[in-house]
Amino acid sequence: MTPAIRYLQMCQIPFDSHSYHCEVSEDFGRHAADQLGLPAEVVYKTLLVHQEKQVVVAVIPVDCHLNLKEAAKAPGSRRWRC
Repeated sequence: MTPAIRYLQMCQIPFDSHSYHCEVSEDFGRHAADQLGLPAEVVYKTLLVHQEKQVVVAVIPVDCHLNLKEAAKAPGSRRWRC
């Protein structure tokens, strides 16, 4: 169970979890989308960026890349785009 799932359960936030067999060592998100038969733009990945004394959590579609320079500005950000 991932930390994200534990957090959702703790906060009693409804969600769906889908299991699949993983056979790759990179690009897990696209592999998950393929295994689940879903387009990559509707499957999300959770990324953590540590900066000084804070952690930025980014939840983005698996077909996007996180811009680390933008993530560094995240504590003041209102909107994310891929």
